[in-house]
Amino acid sequence: MSSTDVAKYESDSQTLFHDGDSIDGQSVDTYTHIPILRGDHQQPANTTYVKSAKSISLRLLNQQPGCTVPTCDDATAIRGVVGLDNTRGLTGVELHIEGSVRLHEYGGLKRTTQVLSHTINLWPPANGGSPGDAPRELPFEYRVPTEPRLPPSYEVSIGGGSYGNRDANGFNAWVRYRITVRAQGLGSSTFNNIKPLEHLLDRTLTVPILFTSRLRAPHDSLPDASNLAHVPPLEATLRNASSKLEPVQAQVRVPQPTTYCMRRPVPVSIRLAGGSGKLEMYSVNASVLRRSTQIVSVKEENDKTWMEAVDLIGEGALLRVREDADGVAWVGDVSVRSNVMAGSFAVDGLTVRDFLVLDIIPPKNKPGMLLVDARISIPITLTTD
Repeated sequence: MSSTDVAKYESDSQTLFHDGDSIDGQSVDTYTHIPILRGDHQQPANTTYVKSAKSISLRLLNQQPGCTVPTCDDATAIRGVVGLDNTRGLTGVELHIEGSVRLHEYGGLKRTTQVLSHTINLWPPANGGSPGDAPRELPFEYRVPTEPRLPPSYEVSIGGGSYGNRDANGFNAWVRYRITVRAQGLGSSTFNNIKPLEHLLDRTLTVPILFTSRLRAPHDSLPDASNLAHVPPLEATLRNASSKLEPVQAQVRVPQPTTYCMRRPVPVSIRLAGGSGKLEMYSVNASVLRRSTQIVSVKEENDKTWMEAVDLIGEGALLRVREDADGVAWVGDVSVRSNVMAGSFAVDGLTVRDFLVLDIIPPKNKPGMLLVDARISIPITLTTD
């Protein structure tokens, strides 16, 4: 998305409601995460990911066929086996699982924060052992904690000017996880008694891993887009570019609460009334935009500079279904792209939020029908399940 598109999104977008707003007397919390129950999800693929280096191998179970980067989540355990080609000089084997968030403002802020750090001592056992007793295979199992909920693997970057700080060149941010196996003293016992040199005999193997925070939407099913009449409408006023014309009144209906599984199409309906009276000449485009915002400095509580990237992660087609003397209506579904793996989250100055966006498109060569507020944004939460 170009910088012009981002600027237009900021200036023209009309957000219908935010966290804690009320719709027909009911409180709306658009960012409530609902944890998925353990075991209540699709079974993982029964394929083993294998990586070997420096006399060490790491086998991770329950991976997708042909994956180049293994995956894990907080609903199932990480299971695998560490293999050793030999145990000569071996004094210990440990497996370390870690996750970190890195924020980098070009020419400015650079910060890395650890969000997960856990070490499993695979050998020797608590009751001790000698090098000759070390097995060639060491199985392990680990469950990622669910409290506090960890951010998913994620990367975002933006170059050029920032919309909160025009002097900045851009930023990148990522959330990454990895597994490291360390075999202490493996390969030789020559320097075992010389403490400063012991680390030179260690052998390590590091594997990046994609982490998904599993969340489940509250909807068992979603209604058809043409059957949303029972849903309380979200109302917006779209000003006309011509001061001589009345504004267009919009009523948008989407299933409530606005927390949806990213693998299911989201039904949407919108009705326009008022304005020039020729509303059938408009068209409506629907999309899902992701806003990744990074705070780059905080001078005072109410004085922050920030940068933002906006990405298109889904789209849909709305069709005009009826018109009468009072207005015109469109209905349709919006789908998130299949390569989107993470939903909304916030961690260490990085905030990722998603919006269902409706653009009201005027007819060509009709300048009198241009709308000043031509975009409607609805905050949504996307879940994995």
